[in-house]
Amino acid sequence: MNEDRIKNAKSVTDLNKYLQRIISDDYALQNVYVKGEISQVNYHNTGHVYFELKDEKSALRGIIYSNVVASLNFKLEVGQEVIVGGYVSFYSPNGTISLITREIEDIGYGKLNAEFEKLKNKLYEAGYFDNGYKSPIPKYPDTIGVVTSNNMAAHQDVFKTIKELNPYIKIIISPCHVQGENAKYEIVDAINRLQGGVCDTIIVTRGGGSKLDLWPFNEEMVAMAIFNSDTPVITGIGHEIDESIADYVADYHAITPTAAAHAAAYSYDELVDEIDNKLEQLTSSIEDKLYDLNTTIDNYSLRLANQNPLTSIRHKAELLKVKYASLTRALEDNINENLDRIIDSSSRLTTLIKNITTDRMNRLGIIATKLEGLSPLKIFDTGYSYVENDNNKLIKSIKDVRVNEALNVHVKDGKINAIVKDIEKINRRKNG
Repeated sequence: MNEDRIKNAKSVTDLNKYLQRIISDDYALQNVYVKGEISQVNYHNTGHVYFELKDEKSALRGIIYSNVVASLNFKLEVGQEVIVGGYVSFYSPNGTISLITREIEDIGYGKLNAEFEKLKNKLYEAGYFDNGYKSPIPKYPDTIGVVTSNNMAAHQDVFKTIKELNPYIKIIISPCHVQGENAKYEIVDAINRLQGGVCDTIIVTRGGGSKLDLWPFNEEMVAMAIFNSDTPVITGIGHEIDESIADYVADYHAITPTAAAHAAAYSYDELVDEIDNKLEQLTSSIEDKLYDLNTTIDNYSLRLANQNPLTSIRHKAELLKVKYASLTRALEDNINENLDRIIDSSSRLTTLIKNITTDRMNRLGIIATKLEGLSPLKIFDTGYSYVENDNNKLIKSIKDVRVNEALNVHVKDGKINAIVKDIEKINRRKNG
């Protein structure tokens, strides 16, 4: 190699110092404003903030010293669009250029906001937000699936809230990362693992975070997984002020993870109170119907006791049997219809209804037995009979017959044809 070239070659330090001097002497670089998107940010324990500013083609390191950090009224987040005012510095020991920040202005999440609105409008126009596609949330779920990160506070909030409401509900956690590059794929897989009747309701949830932290829930593939779920989905993503595409396609949107748990689960204590109220109403209804039935039986008993013709007695008795069977079936149908749902939740209800029904049926059996005993047909079994003349007129007194008149004596198993031979009056004294 040429000796002059070797002799005149600059050291790395010399070149870096030269570049540092050139940059520091350039007035244009000492008072500059740069617009870009925050792609990396690190709040150091020294109080300084180190960040990277980028656009579509380039990136630049930036530093905010602690005295400037203290004056900021917002926190830097990845994805945020800002305008940085400061100067360019060349650090000669490692040959790096940095933008030293004097002031910084938050101008929003320009690119992310644009992407959000574009997808939101696309899905809205396609009808994915329509209420007609939303499934009702089961009122009494046995099992609830939860899509979230095991490391998230939202996981504990949801689990604790559901168990406080109802310790008998089963919870299946389908874990996934909820932020980062691969989070969208994991969220979709976690939702798909809960399909096919694995659970009654799915909660998709995470706690609060930056717009970029929540971004996986604005991905189209996540929205499609929620929309196509065969199990109703409740979202509880971030805080009340946060908004995501997932919320729009979900069957129900809760403003927080805790609110999502309340929307998915039901209170066991409230259900018990509801069952007790229904039981009280049902018991009252049964008692009213049994009272009406007893009144009907009493009325028929009185009417049957006062009527003589056997055909009328038999007819009324048959009507009573039909009425009794109809009322019994109606009561049983009413009981079954009202208790189908609540019997599964309280064995006490089943036992009580059975006891009430058995008691009332026993009472009806006793009444029916008494009624049967009042039947004029029963007197035949005790040796009694009744007498009619040839004109079928009932003979009640000796005044109703004449000597040599033909009479028909009705007994239990037939009738006896008789002729009056003699008439004798007997004085019967009444008791008392």
